[in-house]
Amino acid sequence: MYMSVQFKQFTPFSHYPFIVRDVAFFVPEGMDGARARAVIEGETRGKDVVSLRMFDSFEKMMPDGTHKTSFAFRLVFQSMKRTLTDSEANAAMEGVHRILRSRGCEVR
Repeated sequence: MYMSVQFKQFTPFSHYPFIVRDVAFFVPEGMDGARARAVIEGETRGKDVVSLRMFDSFEKMMPDGTHKTSFAFRLVFQSMKRTLTDSEANAAMEGVHRILRSRGCEVR
């Protein structure tokens, strides 16, 4: 009569401050939120991003009659080892903007 016990892994928190950045963009037809998130995740992997979440999406009818879809994501940067600088977060966001544009997105 033994019980199986599962322990939760403790994840330490950082003692260093975080930096928040938002990015909003129109996506090309056929790109959904999951794909947009994957593009951002791929670009920011290894760059101290501790949180990435979509906080807004909408569709807009353009004057020419086309529909555009927009997504907005919030990225939180934080290191476990040191204080990150604004220039480091800004450089990472420039990379995000660049990869989104290369995939046909229009960064707002």
